[in-house]
Amino acid sequence: HDALPIYLNESKNNEEKHPLGQPAIDELRIALQEAPKDSDYVFPATRGGPNALLDLRKAHEWALERAGLPKMRKHDFRHSFISIGTDTLGIPIQTVSKTIGHADIATTAIYSHISDKTRRETTNKIALAIAGK
Repeated sequence: HDALPIYLNESKNNEEKHPLGQPAIDELRIALQEAPKDSDYVFPATRGGPNALLDLRKAHEWALERAGLPKMRKHDFRHSFISIGTDTLGIPIQTVSKTIGHADIATTAIYSHISDKTRRETTNKIALAIAGK
């Protein structure tokens, strides 16, 4: 399956398109089935009526519960996404940076956490290449 885009109309950089991975799409389909039928939103606000949308707190809490994760900040997801992409999967930081919509790769680098194991493996790969092995 290809990742589908989600549109953010009121972001820091005006409208942005961000791809959603298949697991997120699958979970949103479940959320759509559970959504209140009298609302235009999947996760309407708890106050202000069925068509009020104040923030994404309810969606965030729903996602944590569905995933069996402890309480965490939305920002923690960003850190994890970047670190798993760059460190665990070896995706170039430039690609991850563009994927999440950072205008400056230095911003992405702040969130990227490279494990000691990856640093050792990288050092060894480079040393072996220099040694011609």
